[in-house]
Amino acid sequence: MPDLLLDERLRRRDDIISAPIDDGYVMLDADAGKYLQFNPVAAHIWDLLEQPRTARDIVFALQSQFDVDAEQCVVDTCGTLEQLLALGVVRRLE
Repeated sequence: MPDLLLDERLRRRDDIISAPIDDGYVMLDADAGKYLQFNPVAAHIWDLLEQPRTARDIVFALQSQFDVDAEQCVVDTCGTLEQLLALGVVRRLE
């Protein structure tokens, strides 16, 4: 079971500079001095997090757009969100 709760509200940081590339996004976290590259699914999650959303909202959005097993989608999405939280580019909202 992921540490992230499905109903936690999340949002990406506004100060992260991102640019689309052929297979996802490349991003700069100037505060941390880090460059990141996201694959297409992580890039789609990033787009969804422009507005506050729960992990559950993101899972539903991904399931409606991709042919993916529901349980696997929850595990993979929560894993990606946990990585984004650990990198500090996504924040939990109260």
